[in-house]
Order: sequence, then structure tokens, then C-alpha cells
Amino acid sequence: MELYECLQECERVGIGAMKADIFRYFIIYKNGGFYADTDTVCHQPIDSWLRDDYDVFLSPEDNSDFFEQWFIGGAKEHPVFKNVLDNIKKRFKEGIDYTNLHFVHGATGPSIWTDSILEYLGVSERGKLREKAEELNSLDSFKQNKVYIYQDYTYFRNDTGVVQHLYGSINWQNSPTYNNWINNRSQLMRNNEHR
Repeated sequence: MELYECLQECERVGIGAMKADIFRYFIIYKNGGFYADTDTVCHQPIDSWLRDDYDVFLSPEDNSDFFEQWFIGGAKEHPVFKNVLDNIKKRFKEGIDYTNLHFVHGATGPSIWTDSILEYLGVSERGKLREKAEELNSLDSFKQNKVYIYQDYTYFRNDTGVVQHLYGSINWQNSPTYNNWINNRSQLMRNNEHR
């Protein structure tokens, strides 16, 4: 299955978040650079804190089980991003279980993002990424692939760090667009029951 077919499936089911996930991974893979959600604030210029000796930049989510994907960066055609895209294609080819409440998370979101990165780097166990960041950064696979985890809250999430996520989606729960997504998901589940 090609990425275009994955995007067509996202369009068919009406889940824009999945298209956005694929887009961010693909654009960075093809061009290199950084991606930031629209509800993200950069408090300091990237070149003031960016490490020149690394090609992929990650930070664990608040729960420490997943790498966040609201602000990511990487070098053009880095194999970590290719592995993420390849695993997304596999997931779509196998078929997405739309009855699973967290199908976006596992198909294109933080779960497949994190698992694909760790898989490529030879790490078999997900979890406690913030606590294990220093240990992971010291692994040969991380060094050889120039992957770096920013573990410290001083870099991400708060208003004194270099980048802050405002978590605008928390405020979307009562919006008509969010409710349409819920309705589309319910309709999709009913349609798939009749297949």
C-alpha cells in the first residue's frame, strides 16, 4: 500500500487528524526541518538550543509513554521517519480497527510514531521515556543515527521553556467540528459492521 492510498482511506473515513499525522512525517522525511502544531509557541529561536550533532529531535509526552508529535524535527530522508511511514502503510494494509476507541493513536498517532522510532533504534520496550532519556541517548543506535531526546521540561511544555504546547484541543471538545468527528466515527463504525 502506498501513502497516497492511506490518505485516501483517511479521506474516506473523514479523519483529518490521521492525514495531518502522515503529512508531518512525510514532509520532514522529504525535506527535513521542523513541524509544530498551530497551538505551539516558540519562545526562543531554534538555533539557540538546537544541537548541531543530532539529526532527529524528540521529547516524551507528559505521560512519558510516547514521544510527543506536536513539535518534531529531523534531517531530510532520515531512516527513522521512513520507518514510521513504512509502518503506517503496513497498518493500513492490515486494516484499521475503527471500533477501537484509540484507532487514530495506533494507526498514525503517538503510538505508531513512538513504536516505529524505538523499533528502528532496537529498543524493545516503550514507557518511562522521560526517565530513560539519558540512558537511551547513550545507546550506540541513538548515537549512530543521531537521534536525541530532550527530556527536560525546561525545553518543552511550559512558558519558561524554548517551546510550549498550549493544548488547544482540550478546548475543542464542545466545538461543532469535534462533535462532527465523533458523529463520523460512530457512522464509520456502523458502516464497517455491514461490510
